[in-house]
Amino acid sequence: FGLVIAVLLSAFLSILVAKKSGRTPSIMGYHLFRIETGSMDPTLTAGSVILSKKPRDASALNEGDIVTFKASSGTLVTHRIFRIVTDEKGQTGYITKGDNPVNDPDSDLLFPDGVLAVFLLKIPLT
Repeated sequence: FGLVIAVLLSAFLSILVAKKSGRTPSIMGYHLFRIETGSMDPTLTAGSVILSKKPRDASALNEGDIVTFKASSGTLVTHRIFRIVTDEKGQTGYITKGDNPVNDPDSDLLFPDGVLAVFLLKIPLT
């Protein structure tokens, strides 16, 4: 029982430190994110909570992968990799887009180092 309390306390402190330093909280590379808008409808509706994991190699992602990243506005965005491109400097980049059919592709190119996490599953009942 004491071990469970110690693990929970450690996780809680880790989350607090991450939030204070401006980082996205995670436990052993896993993140919980809440979907705030309808941009991923019908796949992930507003209010859904998802479990995601930091990728081992963000440069090896595929079209169709759902990723979470920080947009140039500073907000966290969860969208699907729509297309993989190479920019004028020869760097691989991702064009992302929400699944909602009214969405256009995102205007900013996402580079692998900007990928925070890759979608694993939607938490049931959210």
